[in-house]
Amino acid sequence: MRSAEDCSVGRTGDIDATRAGLPPPVGQTLLRGGICLRVTTPEDLGFIRRMWADVETMEPIGGPVVLSPDEGVQWYRRWVDPGSGDRAYWLVTCEGRPVGEISFRCFDPVVRTGMLNVKIAAWERGRGYGRQAVRAALR
Repeated sequence: MRSAEDCSVGRTGDIDATRAGLPPPVGQTLLRGGICLRVTTPEDLGFIRRMWADVETMEPIGGPVVLSPDEGVQWYRRWVDPGSGDRAYWLVTCEGRPVGEISFRCFDPVVRTGMLNVKIAAWERGRGYGRQAVRAALR
């Protein structure tokens, strides 16, 4: 089982998302096809914890990550509210129900590189949600 580490190794400080060119997630909703990327709320932590703990969903990326309710709140504060300027996180929804997540992290504004994470819950795969989420996030 993995832990929910962020990319703080080697970072010299937070980066302003606007200056860096990252899409600002706070207050933003992005639509594409049948999916919606929306800002995560504390009420979404149950879905996120369930998806991350799911072996089938997480096996391709190193295995499940099990967060306690308190660890979920700590993650939310690091990633969403208040978050950090070098990362952005959205919940992927379809018809109002969560189906996955998409995020950027470790964004380097000098070379304009970073890590893109797209995770669709195993029980929601095969419907094109991941492709639509990437297109919406990179628009």
